[in-house]
Amino acid sequence: MEQKFYKIFSKSIAARLLLLVSLLVGGGDFVWAQKSLPYSYGFEDTDISAAGWTMTSTHASTTTVTYPAGYNNSSRCFKFWAQSGYNNQYICTPELESSSTGLDITLYYNVNWTTGSSSRSFYIGYATSSLTEIQDYNYTQYNVSNADKNWHEITISIPEVDVKYIAIKYTDTSSHLYLDAFTVSKADAHKAPIDFTASEVTANSATFTWTNPNNNAISWDIKYSTKEDFNPITEGVLINTTAGHPFLLEELVDRTTYYAAIRAIYSDGESDWSDKVLFSTGTSATLNSDYDGTSANVAVPNYTANSSYLTKSQIIYPNSELSAIKGKYITQLTFYANTSSIDWGTATYDIYMAETTTLSFPYSATFIEWSECTKIVEDIKLKVSDGKLVIDLPTPFYFSDNDDKNLLIGFAQKTVSTSSVSSSWLAKYKNPAKNQYYCASYYNNGSSTYCTGQGYVPEVSIKYVSPTTPVTLGTNGYTTFACPRALDLANLPSGLKAYKASVTGTTVRFSEVNQAVPANTGVLLKGEANQSYDIPFADSGSALGDNAFEVNSTGGTFDAESGYTYFGLIKNSAPLTFGEFEPSSVAIPTNKAYLKVLTSSLSGGAGARQLTFLFDENETTAIKDLPTAGAKKADDAIFNLTGQKVNAPTKGLYIINGKKYIIK
Repeated sequence: MEQKFYKIFSKSIAARLLLLVSLLVGGGDFVWAQKSLPYSYGFEDTDISAAGWTMTSTHASTTTVTYPAGYNNSSRCFKFWAQSGYNNQYICTPELESSSTGLDITLYYNVNWTTGSSSRSFYIGYATSSLTEIQDYNYTQYNVSNADKNWHEITISIPEVDVKYIAIKYTDTSSHLYLDAFTVSKADAHKAPIDFTASEVTANSATFTWTNPNNNAISWDIKYSTKEDFNPITEGVLINTTAGHPFLLEELVDRTTYYAAIRAIYSDGESDWSDKVLFSTGTSATLNSDYDGTSANVAVPNYTANSSYLTKSQIIYPNSELSAIKGKYITQLTFYANTSSIDWGTATYDIYMAETTTLSFPYSATFIEWSECTKIVEDIKLKVSDGKLVIDLPTPFYFSDNDDKNLLIGFAQKTVSTSSVSSSWLAKYKNPAKNQYYCASYYNNGSSTYCTGQGYVPEVSIKYVSPTTPVTLGTNGYTTFACPRALDLANLPSGLKAYKASVTGTTVRFSEVNQAVPANTGVLLKGEANQSYDIPFADSGSALGDNAFEVNSTGGTFDAESGYTYFGLIKNSAPLTFGEFEPSSVAIPTNKAYLKVLTSSLSGGAGARQLTFLFDENETTAIKDLPTAGAKKADDAIFNLTGQKVNAPTKGLYIINGKKYIIK
């Protein structure tokens, strides 16, 4: 049946007087007066139509009520009355003043039921034209649960500049919904992007998306870093885009965790930086891939809001199903839930992983000792979104290629939530059910842990990366390199060598490195021109002594240190050349290295200063021109490689004062 909006124009004398005032304010047209922003409404009136609000398809008992107690001790709130046959009820604001910067909406809700299913939904939407068919509004869904038996705040932003009406839709037919303290205001003209997300992450790229609260941004700045606490105001690799999203970020390092933030640039200013998003590069592999999505009966993780108890749980995945990740590094875990969203509030967890020869947990058996496991995440808050619990591992976990090792994943609840949350959630598992690998247990204030129940292994997707990172050399067979992970430079592929640099005066000597080095260690790589090599990762490494290579691991430009001059490798230079650069205006990529040299040891003006570069096997590398005749000293005799003095050198390699030079 067609649904129409209606107004009650004659409920009372007071309503008629309010209508008359509204008509006069509105200039005589038969419409409610437009509401200026900011606009607030507390549903204190018994007749909301008198204030210009409208209802459609609502139950007769849908109105303002005194129970439960209104928000902030006010006397009344709005109540959607739920009853069979009323599965689409609406209330709508009066016409609102437009805003060139978008709108911010705040609303409080309360779900006050004691029985029934565990989730409900209501919707907030808006129209940009006349108040006609409310079904055509742009609605956003909000899910609430049994835990929401108190007042909760929702704040949303609407980017449109011509919004006229805001509507709230309720679809449940078995439990009531209470609303209060509705407020809508103009958005900040320089508001930061929201819902900043990294998706479609591969071994070397990620795609960013976001929502623009305002429509007048002219470009966006994105900064990223491997440093968790990096400050985007002063740190990070900067990228500006005018195209909006989706934005593809490429040339990332495999098996690496990154952090990124975004801000909007406006014609008259810029926004604050958004919250940082975390993502890890790698390749996904789904275990139990023939899962059919029909069964669920295991809790991952266990949860309690009882301050006297904390819970623990462990899962074991068999080696026979882990072929895709053998010899790889695990960077992300994704578990699948039987509901779209769950939030454990302020509860925190420690997450462990381990290799084990154990395959199952007999009933009442004790756990594998946590001391035998590796704590991969500490004090993390968990949340299910879009039916998935996604856990990024800041430090990837290596799973060996041993055929007798199974993978253990453990959850240890560390703190309880400050609010009541559903005690557990159901993870999906493979159907038909496989062996009982999974075990759940209660943990009581430090007492011994034992199994109180078993379940089937839950479905999980594991993101992994190979134990190497690819590097491509230039057309001259060289590149500088640095990695946010430790590298095993003692086991480089055939044909590739790594060198550190030491500086004495104007001479830079490259010495070969044959050891594992820590993350963000700068080296020079030498091999075949244009060749790609896979450099193995290491779990850890020892710092190189006397290494003049520097790495700007947070990215971006930085202020030069007084008394030093900076040199970066000129790509594909032949012979090998390092050029002078100003770090406050030129950003060296995070996976490259540069040299910092005392200015007092150099001669010549800025941009003309030169260094001599030698390998430790006395091979001349960065070659400059021979000294001119007028600049030579008396002892600047020129010798060839056989030790013969040469007065008129031609093409070839010569020695002057112990230094090698090439004439081409």
